[in-house]
Amino acid sequence: MKLGRRHFGFSRLRHGFTIIELLVAIGIVSILMSLLLPAVQQARASARRIECLNRLKQIGLAVQEFELQNGVLPTGKNSGSHVQRPESTWLVSLLPFLEQVALYQKIEGDFLLQRSPYVSPPHTGLKTSIGQFQCPDDSRVDFPKSVSSLGGSEVALTSFLGVSGLTFHDSKGVLCYKKSVALSEITDGTSNTLLSGERPPSPDFNLGWWYTGEGQDGSGNADMIMGVKEQAAEPTSRLTAAGCPNVSGYSPGRLDRFCDSLVCCLETKSSRNTPPFSTPALNTTFDSSSGPIGQCI
Repeated sequence: MKLGRRHFGFSRLRHGFTIIELLVAIGIVSILMSLLLPAVQQARASARRIECLNRLKQIGLAVQEFELQNGVLPTGKNSGSHVQRPESTWLVSLLPFLEQVALYQKIEGDFLLQRSPYVSPPHTGLKTSIGQFQCPDDSRVDFPKSVSSLGGSEVALTSFLGVSGLTFHDSKGVLCYKKSVALSEITDGTSNTLLSGERPPSPDFNLGWWYTGEGQDGSGNADMIMGVKEQAAEPTSRLTAAGCPNVSGYSPGRLDRFCDSLVCCLETKSSRNTPPFSTPALNTTFDSSSGPIGQCI
């Protein structure tokens, strides 16, 4: 019996990618990445915006709690002759309502030791950064900054300023220098009256302090309170240096909550006039016939 020859099949050798195949694969991955990265960046920006809104919302709620306990809204900034906390701000008054009771109690003790809030120590609150007062879109406020107006000492910053009125010439707003406003005085209605808004600290950090601050005229104006159509007190005022280092990075304006809080950014347009809380993202208009009124379109 003749045995047939046994045939063995030999498989073809497998080769790696050719240059063309590799280039095609790289091109496909690049296209996918170009489509994915903007979506990721947009999601992160949206998350920061939501967090910024939430922090301002919590400030609004804290103001409500303060009013319920005291019968009036907090003073925008105390005078130098204030009995308990001279030259401290409305943000200091909100600390007990923002889960910062321990810090608030220490601040009260610091004022017993030293009436001037610019001396640290004992006033370590001057350089204590509070996350609740910061918008995540501005990383500059994460840590205290050295400022020339205090001889290089460090100062903690805030992203949110209280609305004091139209300009520093008037006090028709709800957070004013040496003045506490009752809700009954808000004749336009709390849903039509601005409480606070986002305004980034000045590039040199001499404006935008939460603990205390002289501002441009001693009243704290442009530091922790500000008019919706603020002007510089004089042509050489430090206020003219305040502006948005990165306008596109800040949250778009919107009205939110009780005694509505406007979240937006200040854009400096001239050396004399300091524009209102506004943003290029939206057309923001104001009318202050009987107080600071805001409408975001």
